[in-house]
This record gives sequence, C-alpha cells and structure tokens, in this order.
Amino acid sequence: MKLRPIGDKVFIIPIAPEEKIGSIYLPPDARELPIKGHIVASGDKCIHDIPINSLVYYNPMSAVETTVEGITLLVMQEENIMAYEKSVVVDSSDGSGEREMSPENPSLP
Repeated sequence: MKLRPIGDKVFIIPIAPEEKIGSIYLPPDARELPIKGHIVASGDKCIHDIPINSLVYYNPMSAVETTVEGITLLVMQEENIMAYEKSVVVDSSDGSGEREMSPENPSLP
C-alpha cells in the first residue's frame, strides 16, 4: 500500500461483527459497529509501539472509514485505540518446549 498515515494517525482493517446470534441471522442495521481490527500502518508520531498486524480494540465512533486499493480501512488517532493483544510465549506443561499464546490459541498450559 502506497498510502501512509501522517502524525499520530493509524490505519486499521476492521473485523466484521457477528452476523448471527446462535441460529438467528441479524439484519445489517441490527449489528454492532466493529470494535476490533488489525493495525496495518502507523504514523511517525505515534508514541506507543504497537506492532503491525496486532489485534486492536478501538472506539468505533472515532474512526473515519475509507477504501484504498479495494481494502476498507479505518483512519483514527492512536489515542482512540483502547487495547491491543500481544502474543506471549509461555512454557508448555507437557515438556515439549515453548508455544505461543495468541488469539487463535488463547489457553495457558
């Protein structure tokens, strides 16, 4: 992507909210706004060192949605990111060495 954020701005690819609850499909106007996504770029004045591709939780009312090269991006100030998930390496309990805790593998040994 050729576009880069300026100052303390970040680009986030939002993760779509659930389309159904149990077996009931929700119409688009009944779905919640997305509150999490993956950070894909950050400006040169961002003070927090959030790794690219980290899963971030943000205030959905503070984002501006745009489409760049066919990809939907949210543009917002870094201060509107409330939290991010960082992968943690922990020792496995079966003695096989270390494994990574991530959103896909959230359980501790």
